[in-house]
Amino acid sequence: GHLVQSWRAANPHIVDFWWQVDKAVKTAIKKRIPVQVNNLRFLCKSGMLFIELPSGRRLSYVKPRIGENKFGGESVTYEGIGATKKWERLESYGPKFVENIVQGTARDILCYAMQTLRHCAIVGHVHDELIIECRKDVSVDAICQQMGRTPPWAEGLSERLNETVRKHLLPWLVSRRCLFMNDIQKAQIRELRLQGVGYRKIAKETGMSENTVKSYCRRHPLSLKEPETEQ
Repeated sequence: GHLVQSWRAANPHIVDFWWQVDKAVKTAIKKRIPVQVNNLRFLCKSGMLFIELPSGRRLSYVKPRIGENKFGGESVTYEGIGATKKWERLESYGPKFVENIVQGTARDILCYAMQTLRHCAIVGHVHDELIIECRKDVSVDAICQQMGRTPPWAEGLSERLNETVRKHLLPWLVSRRCLFMNDIQKAQIRELRLQGVGYRKIAKETGMSENTVKSYCRRHPLSLKEPETEQ
């Protein structure tokens, strides 16, 4: 549609990257040779397609093949669990592989941040959010600076990452109050949960995100046996 075309026209570098990845995947499958795209490596080995991320970790796709999509063009298929929860052949192409690459790299950056914060009591994480139990006087700014450290495999990311943390992540964390869980909040969660109060209401009462409350309750014996009936 018009909106899709407008977005692609406004982001030509991303669109170009989609099709670079698409071509690399197909070449690796057809010719069985490693292909390099910037700091990504694509290779087929032992019946698997591997995409090696900048961190060195690999994404794996089982029994890749070149097939035909519904438009009559080339597509890549591999085996995996589909929407029916059954093992089947799945179809993919450049933009989908890029989505996997971006999510996988984001995961690696978060894990590196968790390693730099290993002196903290990390009790959980939800997507790109860390949940830390700490004293009330712990500096949010110091934590954000540590989270903004650049992994050794991501040269060139430093300035952009630190700028993003300073401009966007820090104000968001302060406004949401979702990075740290102090003793008062933990006591409130325990008290309300034992009274049978649902996650959503507890989150509203304590100022924490609902996912943070759920994670804390599941890591402690605070899950109710009966289902919640929240409106």
